[in-house]
Amino acid sequence: MGGRGAAGGSRTEATRRRILDAAEEEWARLDNVASSRGEWPTVAMSALAKRAGVAQSTVYEHFHSQGVLAASVLRRLAGPGVFDWADTAATAMSGIDAVGELVRRTADLFVRNRALASTVLAAAASYTFRHGPPADDAEDPRRVFDLPKVLADHLQRAVVDGDVRDDVDPSDAAASIFNLLLLRVMSRPHEAAGPTADHVLGLTLHGLVPR
Repeated sequence: MGGRGAAGGSRTEATRRRILDAAEEEWARLDNVASSRGEWPTVAMSALAKRAGVAQSTVYEHFHSQGVLAASVLRRLAGPGVFDWADTAATAMSGIDAVGELVRRTADLFVRNRALASTVLAAAASYTFRHGPPADDAEDPRRVFDLPKVLADHLQRAVVDGDVRDDVDPSDAAASIFNLLLLRVMSRPHEAAGPTADHVLGLTLHGLVPR
């Protein structure tokens, strides 16, 4: 029984990885394609399922919505350079410097994956409008790609260090930085990651420092 259960779990994980691989390839294919109105295209779940070699219903068994799938792909892409870095190397920096570097790394991720990032932005905005602040919900794309929480942790360190005003709510400020970064990437499709990060940091961190 245990062996069969383990085998079933392995097959489930293999299917999940195959879907994630197919989704990453499909969004990458669309990344340089924009409609005549300048909108970023979205992945057709039927095409994604075909690429993964599974039924469309199987995709939805693993990922409840396109938004959750997109957030899962972006989370996987962000693992080494963003989330893993934030948990290791960033802790050796001051909180304020870690926030700056984290924004730069995330800007680079979003610029390299604009179509995917636009889908995550739309899904997060829709979920916020319908449900309010993030909750403990597996179908919430904001929980899957939880970068604002990572930003908030380092902003809290900056508050303790005295580099950020003590009346700043780190969670609220982190969400604002994250949303502004996403919007900047989507509204400036030809802007490189460096200027994008500089713009966002100039607008946000400047207002957070003690006066």
